[in-house]
Amino acid sequence: MEQFITIELLGQKSIYAVDIEVSEAHKIADCLITEISKVKRQVTTRHNNLSLLTIAALNITEEYLNLKKKYDELFCKISESSAELLKKLNEQDNF
Repeated sequence: MEQFITIELLGQKSIYAVDIEVSEAHKIADCLITEISKVKRQVTTRHNNLSLLTIAALNITEEYLNLKKKYDELFCKISESSAELLKKLNEQDNF
């Protein structure tokens, strides 16, 4: 069921339709709001709202890609270990 949430970003309120739990949508929005606040504290020159949103989105994307890379590497290691273990188990069954 489609639900709606109100999010305030950079002083502007907007209403969004969401297909996920409202609490999860708020967690996602809070992540963006937190990142925007962090960017605002870190920048030394004045930026417009679009620039702040873009920098925040790029930061979140970079973090996501780093985590995805770590996940993919871990998944690969687990897959290799599992294949090795299965091979050893099959070898023992053949005796």
